[in-house]
Amino acid sequence: MKTEPIPAEWDAIICPEFSYWGGMDILESHWERTQAFAEDEPGSDGFQEFIFWRRLSVIWTCSTIEAVVNGEGTVWLGEIFYKDNLERLGIIQKIHTLYALKYRVRLPRKPGHLTDVTKLFELRNTLVHPKTREVPQEGTRKNERPSLLRSMEFNHLRKVIWTVTALFEPDGNVETDGDAN
Repeated sequence: MKTEPIPAEWDAIICPEFSYWGGMDILESHWERTQAFAEDEPGSDGFQEFIFWRRLSVIWTCSTIEAVVNGEGTVWLGEIFYKDNLERLGIIQKIHTLYALKYRVRLPRKPGHLTDVTKLFELRNTLVHPKTREVPQEGTRKNERPSLLRSMEFNHLRKVIWTVTALFEPDGNVETDGDAN
């Protein structure tokens, strides 16, 4: 049985993945530059800039992961098939599906496996899809995002991207130890 991409209908496939990687370098410089504002008063301009670059870095990291996965899906399945059948899946479902199609084996669902990807996309969703919430009269609802963004390390964002990218590299086949879930 052949395990190679479906031949593309076009001569080339253009994927934005490389421009996203370049953006990570720019974001890292702003991340480092604004680190000095981490302990500023939350309403201050410095703190707002600190949080802005961290929010943007999370969003951009998720966009980079999506570019990698969407590129992989288009290369292996063709643009039309991928758009019609996989593009609207959640990121974890896309990764599992593409992995199974590429390697003809299921990616293990081990505890902690792709957990960082899930957490990062959950954070991204709270940043790009803000929800209006009621606040109880007796107090305020604690907002965890600033403390979470304050504690993040930029290298962790890169590591999450590499975790996904490595799955689809030629030697990215992960041992399955019989786990078919």
